[in-house]
Amino acid sequence: MQSHIKILSTKVLSPASAAMLENKGASVFQHNFIKTESILTDADAGLVNSLAQQGLHVIFTSANAVYAVAEKLQFQPKWKVFCINGKTRKTIEKLFTKVQILDSSPTGELLAEKILAHSDVRHIVFFSGSRRLDTIPGALMHAGFNLQEIVVYKTSLTPVLLDENFSGILFFSPSGVESYFSVNRISKETALFSIGPSTTKALKNYSGNISECSFPSEEELVDIAYGYFFPG
Repeated sequence: MQSHIKILSTKVLSPASAAMLENKGASVFQHNFIKTESILTDADAGLVNSLAQQGLHVIFTSANAVYAVAEKLQFQPKWKVFCINGKTRKTIEKLFTKVQILDSSPTGELLAEKILAHSDVRHIVFFSGSRRLDTIPGALMHAGFNLQEIVVYKTSLTPVLLDENFSGILFFSPSGVESYFSVNRISKETALFSIGPSTTKALKNYSGNISECSFPSEEELVDIAYGYFFPG
């Protein structure tokens, strides 16, 4: 392990997360390797608010989707929600005070299994992003669900070429992996830290030195990197 630790985060961290590493003497570099933005127009607000009046089952796998939908709502929906744990669930609990969270899971694959276990659910609305994986839609459609998917935000890659040899790199999504490696390479000694299974799968194309979170959160990811570089 190199004497001076240089860590790259492919998403700008909270001040507390960055300070946790910097206080141990690590140099922390940060850049948002992806950009997300809502694509819901004012014309879409009518659809979103119409759905909010119905006691629907809905899926959220990203906090970005929650924010995009919340921007267009004129009142609190009474949905029954399936969602990803961590930031997505916390954002739902903060912005949607009248929804019922039926189930949540750390990964899309496990969330799909939980949805399938609800035999009373046959119609479901998925508020998704432009680069979502096929894990959940594929599983539900194969099982005969009536799936209504509404793309509410888009993800754009924002890579930057970095002339640094990093000790470790934090990755938060498969899109972030794609963006970083579109212009950068790593040495075999570089430790990679992954937010979850989908991100790990993308990283395996470039390295086997990967540590994965057991819970999808920035805090957990930084904790893993901290323990790796500063054990004990």
